[in-house]
Amino acid sequence: MIIHVSRSGQEIGRFPMEEWEDARRSGAVVDTDLAWHDGLTDWISVRELADAVRPAQPPALPPSPPRLPANPETSKAAVRSLIYSILGWSPILPVIGAVIGVICGHKALRSMKANPGRFEGQGLAVSGLVVGYLNLGLVVAFLGSVALFVLRSDKASDKRTTSRSNVHHIVNACRDYAEQHEGRLPDRLEDLVPTHLPSADILVSPFRGSADESRYHYVKGLTLNDDPMRIIVYDPGISNGGRVVGFLSGQTGYQNPMKPMPPTEAPQE
Repeated sequence: MIIHVSRSGQEIGRFPMEEWEDARRSGAVVDTDLAWHDGLTDWISVRELADAVRPAQPPALPPSPPRLPANPETSKAAVRSLIYSILGWSPILPVIGAVIGVICGHKALRSMKANPGRFEGQGLAVSGLVVGYLNLGLVVAFLGSVALFVLRSDKASDKRTTSRSNVHHIVNACRDYAEQHEGRLPDRLEDLVPTHLPSADILVSPFRGSADESRYHYVKGLTLNDDPMRIIVYDPGISNGGRVVGFLSGQTGYQNPMKPMPPTEAPQE
């Protein structure tokens, strides 16, 4: 196909298709010139013709996929994870080994995810994480049990101390009452409030159980002439150290809970 080119109303050349681009590159033909070839009904600008005859660009090829190693290597972090997690159960690295194993396990899995196909050993990493977390879980459970035991022991110790203090105030209030009533102890503990005890709250045991067991038990019908080591008040609640008791002498102590307590009514002699 021959392309005719004119400029300012005069034809300046005829160019075969294979020479067309060379003519444009050399400047022999400019974009403002007019061009025509068989098949066109009228002259068009060289730019329009160039756009019409420009060969289509082939589609861009996708980038080549990354080349994977032929033999992926076993992740060292995965191996360390399992080894250290197992050592966490031994006397060599107790607990610390489990912590290191868990860290290495997560590191190995992250590395495998970031570099697919480069590393293997996911099973080792997962096993290390399971063994490590199981170790740490048991340690946390054990420490929690110890802490709970200590808290309960402290709470029981506080109750025991409070109960002994209450019993001490009660037996001494009974003695004060008896000294003002010809040696006779009160018929009931409520008679001590408020002249000898500031509040009825002292008469309630910190080892509260049922309504009947919340108040201290009192042995009635005694006098200051009775055996000073006779129990006159005792706590119905039982602590680890035994049952809190108060003696006629004004002393307090602990009684074996298996030992029977005296009746609340003193026997007639």
